[in-house]
Amino acid sequence: MDTVTKQLDKAGGDATFAQSKAKVWKAMSHYAHGGLRQLERWAGADGIGPRHPDRETIEVLHHVNLYGLLAVLGIARLAHEPTEQLQALQQKVLAFIAKFADPT
Repeated sequence: MDTVTKQLDKAGGDATFAQSKAKVWKAMSHYAHGGLRQLERWAGADGIGPRHPDRETIEVLHHVNLYGLLAVLGIARLAHEPTEQLQALQQKVLAFIAKFADPT
């Protein structure tokens, strides 16, 4: 993952992917691979079972969608898409981020 994020950031001329990964990698890994965050969502006083708050489930889905959009943007950059198409794609990604930041 580090190699991929470095290559995408190099192609994009910034540190978008590395910064994003640094912010959420540990938490997302805990959810995916059974770390402490995963344990606290399954074990409780009433036994073992799913205890994922809806808010957190939705938040994880938003992050997964964002990573998908960022991956598409990175692929377009690596494929040297025409500038106008890349700018249109960037605007869509920014619109999604803005919607996520203000879900009203």
